Amino acid sequence: ALIEIYNLKGQLVFRKNLQDEKNFLWKGIDNRGKRSSAGIYFLKIKVQGEKPINRKIMVL
Repeated sequence: ALIEIYNLKGQLVFRKNLQDEKNFLWKGIDNRGKRSSAGIYFLKIKVQGEKPINRKIMVL
């Protein structure tokens, strides 16, 4: 599965390819290693052969 997290501007802030992991916890750290600010983000989960799952998440 591929996990992508976008900010409200639609900018990709985090991406991770999960190989054999069944659980994932995003600690609010972006791809550059910096803490993301509080707010609403969009989560996209892509699994090969499946429709992408889109969700809103809130970081406090």
